[in-house]
Amino acid sequence: DKNENVPEAEKEFKMLLGNAMNVFQSKNLICHSMGNQVLRRVANGNLKFDNIFMVAADVRHDIFHANYINSAMNRDAVEKDGLRIYRMLSKHTTGPNAGKPKGKIYCLYNNYDFALALSPWAGMNWVNRLGQVGIGSYNDSWWRPVVGFKKFDEKRLVHPMLYGYTENVCAYDSLSWKDYKSHGYQWDEFAIDFYKSKIEGGERRSAVVSRSSSSSPSSSQPSPVQKPAPDCMTESLEALSSMLFCDRDAKGK
Repeated sequence: DKNENVPEAEKEFKMLLGNAMNVFQSKNLICHSMGNQVLRRVANGNLKFDNIFMVAADVRHDIFHANYINSAMNRDAVEKDGLRIYRMLSKHTTGPNAGKPKGKIYCLYNNYDFALALSPWAGMNWVNRLGQVGIGSYNDSWWRPVVGFKKFDEKRLVHPMLYGYTENVCAYDSLSWKDYKSHGYQWDEFAIDFYKSKIEGGERRSAVVSRSSSSSPSSSQPSPVQKPAPDCMTESLEALSSMLFCDRDAKGK
C-alpha cells in the first residue's frame, strides 16, 4: 500500500542501500511494481547504480516527461523524482564519455498488465502507470496503435537530460497467451536474460532488488516460470556476485 507499506519500506531500503554503498563498488538496481514507489522516495544522486531496471512499475507514466518535471514548484517537489532517479546512474570518470551515464534506466512494461490497469482507479489519480505503457508514451497509449497514432515519442516527451538514457522492453511479447495479463513476470526467464545482457554481458556484479507487496501470489497474475526469488537468482543470475533483497508483504511486516 502506497500510504502504509511504502513509507516503512523506504526506511528499511535506505538502511539497506547505506550498507550496500560501503560494500559494492558496482551495482545494478531492480525495482518491481510498487517497489518503484520506494525508489521515488529514496532517489538521490548519492546512490549510484550502473543500470536501473523498473519492472511493471506502479508509478505515473510521465515521471520522466519534460512537462511533468518542469511543472515542479521547487527543487524538492515530487515532480523532480524522475531527474533524481536519473542522477542515480553511475557516470564515466575518464575517456570521451566522461561525465555521461554508464548505463540506462530500463522499463519493462506490459500493456495488458491486469494489476496496473486497476491502479489508476484504486489510487484515483486517473494516470496510466509506467509499467503499462513505457517511458516516453502518451497517457492514451493503450489505444493509439489501434487507430494508427504513434505510441512512443521519447524525443518530444522525455526530459532532454534523460533522452538517450532510457529504454523500453515490451514484456507482452515474451509472455504466453494464458499469462498475457501478468504483473509478476520480474523473475521470468526472459526478464532475467535481459538483466544479464545489460549487466555488462554477465560480468560478476552486485544487485539490489526492491519488490513490493503487489508481487505476492494473492495480488498478481502468475507468470509462466514463477520461482521463488532466491532459487531463481541462484540458477539464473550466476553472473551476479551478491544480492541484497528488500521485500514487503501484504501486512508490511
